[in-house]
Amino acid sequence: MPDYFAARRINAPGQYVTAYQPGDAVSADVVSAWELQVPDDVQPAEGYQAPRPSEDSTDRAAWEAYVTGQGTALNDARLASITELRGLYAAPPPEPVPAWQVNDGIQPVPAVQPPTDPTPVQDGEPATDGPERPAASATKPEWVTWAVQAGANKEWANASDTTKADLMNYGQDA
Repeated sequence: MPDYFAARRINAPGQYVTAYQPGDAVSADVVSAWELQVPDDVQPAEGYQAPRPSEDSTDRAAWEAYVTGQGTALNDARLASITELRGLYAAPPPEPVPAWQVNDGIQPVPAVQPPTDPTPVQDGEPATDGPERPAASATKPEWVTWAVQAGANKEWANASDTTKADLMNYGQDA
């Protein structure tokens, strides 16, 4: 029986080569010589429980490790199919969601509901049934189109001597 099991992927010291994958047996000499930390790098073998693989996992070694950790004999685990290994032990209940994740993804409810009238109100003026006014930063051609739709004379709106300010003030003189 090994002394420890790797809790994460462990590289050989000073190397990019992976020496141990999660769940691999690690001797006490290696833990000492490589200065591995419990429980970050390795976990003691006495109470070690292999994690349950995801239900759609086809990793036979992971399923065998899980069921043997639950008490099934290694020879019985090797003779069983993956489907049988999945069914040997019920999945543990899901862990509760951490408090910091409870509200993730939930859209906040606005404190003030937007008005149901889609016509915007400009500068305190009451909304009208006419076309929507462009923003003040809109180009002169956009203001010409708006003024003509609002009832302005097409020749006046398109005249070169009609300014953007004239178009913006259209209809507010009345």
